[in-house]
Amino acid sequence: MICRGDRIGTVELTLAEALAKGAMALFGEKYGERVRMVTMGDSVELCGGTHCQSTGQIGYFRIVSEGSIAAGVRRIEALTGAAAVAEARRSDDLLGELALLLKSKKEALRDRIAVLQDQNTALERELESQRKKAAVETAGALLGNIKEVAGVKVLAEALEGADMAGLRTMLDGIRKTLKEGVVVLGGVKDGKVALLVNVSPEVVKRGGHAGNLLKQLAPLVGGKGGGKAEIAQGGGTNAAKLPQALAMAPQMVLNMLGK
Repeated sequence: MICRGDRIGTVELTLAEALAKGAMALFGEKYGERVRMVTMGDSVELCGGTHCQSTGQIGYFRIVSEGSIAAGVRRIEALTGAAAVAEARRSDDLLGELALLLKSKKEALRDRIAVLQDQNTALERELESQRKKAAVETAGALLGNIKEVAGVKVLAEALEGADMAGLRTMLDGIRKTLKEGVVVLGGVKDGKVALLVNVSPEVVKRGGHAGNLLKQLAPLVGGKGGGKAEIAQGGGTNAAKLPQALAMAPQMVLNMLGK
């Protein structure tokens, strides 16, 4: 329609006359007795704004955003004329910078990015594999710190630089050897504390509960958390209190078992 250069016509008439001519009235808008009807080729609408004399004066048209603003209503935002050309040039410049950065031609960027994504996926898998191996090795060293309370093995340890994902990986390594008992892990990363508690089914039958244990531990490090009988997680903000909280874990388990 822009390229056709259709003449834009405007006329004032009653609302009833405009609707009879097929003018589109927006739902929810309030119109007076007389309205301004605008025609652009096949488009006939009610509008009070100012317009070009022909669609050709709009020039280049470039959509920059589209989204929902209400139920059944969407908004398209676009640039026209010189502003649209400037935006296109900015996009082309950005594409050129990306091509230079990735050592590729513009037309080959899609394939280049696909290759990099595949390489990244492979590296992430290898990294995860190495993390699991390291966790198993570290878990073996931690098993020497197990304490036994009321016939239940309890391992409560802090891991520097570990977030929740790291604690879960470590728990998997520990559970390969420590099949029964209670495992309480705490990690500190970027000043934030992560807590993970695991209670084996045999200990749950005796009264152990990971969620309840975590509810006692988390406030000691300025946080909160909870979970099920066998697994629970939480966190806090007071990393300095983590060693003290973990040191109290065996006694908490003992109290939980009613000993």
